[in-house]
Amino acid sequence: KDRFGEDFDAGREFLRLTNRRAEAYPCPSPGGVGCPRSIVDHGKGMFAAVCGDQPKRCDKLILTKQDIATYEFDTRKLGTAIAVAFGIDPAFNEVTGFQQTFRVGDYHPQAGKRFPLFLTIQTDPASLRDVATRLCSTTRTAFILVVPTTTFSDLAITDLLGRQQARITVLADLFEADGGGKLEEQVVPVPMLGKVR
Repeated sequence: KDRFGEDFDAGREFLRLTNRRAEAYPCPSPGGVGCPRSIVDHGKGMFAAVCGDQPKRCDKLILTKQDIATYEFDTRKLGTAIAVAFGIDPAFNEVTGFQQTFRVGDYHPQAGKRFPLFLTIQTDPASLRDVATRLCSTTRTAFILVVPTTTFSDLAITDLLGRQQARITVLADLFEADGGGKLEEQVVPVPMLGKVR
């Protein structure tokens, strides 16, 4: 919530509750040795976030079980939504040997043309470049690569994909907030892809 602000509700549908509890809680004045505050179980569903600094820099905060529930990103649900945006049946599978990379399905804009559709979630330019390079060498056809943001995409990646007539698409081009705190899939324009599989 702190990171995404107003955008949190729009992406909330792609989070799923886990059976794990948080072990730490954010501090209002981070930076000390005992940061972030640790969570202490007082029993009967009551918890507290306690500062570990000496002297203490943050007040003790009483929490409920709901306050320390943890969520994880549901990549399968996102993959299904991406398939819907492209108008295809989802066939979501993790790509073996690739970190956080998934095959969403096959995009077939017209008879006789079929292009693999991938989703990758990387956190730095080098990782995204590695995934793009390896997909180009193992796929050997044109394909579509969906990424969360253009932040890590650079000219080298665009050039690499262009040589294979593959395309990169960002999530912002596939979804739009509906005004009620949810995301709606947008109609995806047919990308110009070259090779027929």
